[in-house]
Amino acid sequence: MTKKNKIENKIDKEAKKNDTIVAIIYALIIAGILIALVLTTTSTPTITKTLYITANYFPIKVPSGNGNATEYVFYGTLQPNGTECISSVVIVTYPFNYTSQSFSLTPQNTTVTNPKEVADMYYNSIFGNSLVTITNTIIHIPDGYTLLCPNIVNATK
Repeated sequence: MTKKNKIENKIDKEAKKNDTIVAIIYALIIAGILIALVLTTTSTPTITKTLYITANYFPIKVPSGNGNATEYVFYGTLQPNGTECISSVVIVTYPFNYTSQSFSLTPQNTTVTNPKEVADMYYNSIFGNSLVTITNTIIHIPDGYTLLCPNIVNATK
C-alpha cells in the first residue's frame, strides 16, 4: 500500500467517523424535538361535572402562565343558589413601552366569550392543576370536575 493510499484510507475513516457523529447529533436533535412536543402538548382532561363555587370568589384573577405582564380575569354566571361557574374571561395586558423600558400602568383589556378560547385559557392557567388558591382559600378541584360552566364544556366537545 502506497503512502497516498494510506492517507486516503485514513481520510475515509475520519469521514465515516464524522458522518457517524453527525448522524448521532441529528438523532439527538430529533429526539429532543419529539420530547418537547410531548411535554408541551396539553390534553384536556375528561370533564363530567361542573364544580360551582360561591359567587364571593368571582372575578378570579390568575396569571396567564406565559411569563409576561398578562393576567386572566375569569367571570362567572350567577346561579340561583349564590354560586357561579366560569363563563367568560377578560385578558388584562400591560403593554411594554420600549422607550421607557417599562410596562404601562394602563392595562389593555380584551373580553373573551368564545367557549373554546375560554376553555383554553382556563386549562393553560393555574386551573390546569387540581388545587387552586383563590383569595387565600384553597379550592380542590376533584378529577372529572371543572369550574367552567356546562355550556363552555359542551361547546368544546
